[in-house]
Amino acid sequence: MTGNPGDILACRPTTLPYVPNAPKLHAWKVQYVTEDAKGAKVAASGTVAVPDAAWTGGGARPTVNYTPFTHGSGPSARCPSR
Repeated sequence: MTGNPGDILACRPTTLPYVPNAPKLHAWKVQYVTEDAKGAKVAASGTVAVPDAAWTGGGARPTVNYTPFTHGSGPSARCPSR
């Protein structure tokens, strides 16, 4: 894999139909370069959403991390047995 951690590999517009009461916003699915636990470069993906309304609070606009579905930590991640 080429690129440095944080470099964007792919990007496309998307919507967030499963986010209840979301404000008007623009969202993108992104694929980017990161590193695994051993320092090897790998591709990861996520969604970036930015509200359309201007930020009127003090300082920089806050960042929110929202993980509504499952997510993994690598190829050894396993679902707990029931």
